[in-house]
Amino acid sequence: MFQPRCGGIIAVAIFASLIGPVRAANISLQGAFSSDDQVQLFNVLVSAPASVDIRSYGYAGGTLSSGAMVPGGGFDTVLTLFDSSGNALFENDDGPGVATDPSTGQAWDARITQPLAAGSYILSVAQYDNYLSGNNLGDGFDRVGDGNFTADSAFSDAAPCPSGRFRDYSGTAGRCRSGSWAIDFLNVSEVTPAGLLPIPEPLPTGLLVAGFGLLLTWSRLRR
Repeated sequence: MFQPRCGGIIAVAIFASLIGPVRAANISLQGAFSSDDQVQLFNVLVSAPASVDIRSYGYAGGTLSSGAMVPGGGFDTVLTLFDSSGNALFENDDGPGVATDPSTGQAWDARITQPLAAGSYILSVAQYDNYLSGNNLGDGFDRVGDGNFTADSAFSDAAPCPSGRFRDYSGTAGRCRSGSWAIDFLNVSEVTPAGLLPIPEPLPTGLLVAGFGLLLTWSRLRR
């Protein structure tokens, strides 16, 4: 069941994982969206039963398990964990124990802490309130295709930010955010990028094959 709802990849570690799976007990990844309707997907392998802790640090910042310091100022994060067939297992927007951003006074990073059986899982990272549209990854996300939705007056009564994108729901000073995200995966075996939605256009030549693979995977999930 879902947990209650509240309320472009740039890191060196990510680049390494594009070449091959990242293998570690604790894995820290950082990146950035160019549009607030994007959703980053990851394949997550748990090789033995474990209490898994997946936590975002982009909104308020903090220190990742890798020791990297993450500055605050990123977007309000939603994490959703799926089984290998794309069925939603857990979703979280405002996680327990996450830090409070000093500029807004909000604790809007996400966190999923669950005992998981050995197996393969999928994690999605999205901007609030780009939630899963149904109960399966193939159902898509509410805001995909609606780029710059956080600048819409229907999203928040607060005035849009100069850049338009990545405004949080609060009306406080500091509501203007960046597209940066940072995720810690604790007690997992491997994490591999599984695609970005919507697929950027135009795709760089080097990513055409990866994009085609994502389309095939997405088609299988929808069927």
